[in-house]
Amino acid sequence: MTSKTALEKAFGILGNPAQLAYALNITPWAVYKWNVNRPPKERCLDIQDLTNNQVTAEQLRPDINWEYEREQRKLAQLTEEA
Repeated sequence: MTSKTALEKAFGILGNPAQLAYALNITPWAVYKWNVNRPPKERCLDIQDLTNNQVTAEQLRPDINWEYEREQRKLAQLTEEA
């Protein structure tokens, strides 16, 4: 038996890939095109939020510096609020 990828675990938590797509406000077709081992960087923090941290951005894409990405996201939100 093969182990699930982090993205497949997220599919299970949310129901299926289509449910994840709807939660992200994108088409299911877009999610089905993703490489399960390398989902888009722009979606990982949202997936982490949607799964209540059961699947982390670090699990989804260990090749990314998530500390830096979270800081950039925070700065962008502050800029939008100003």
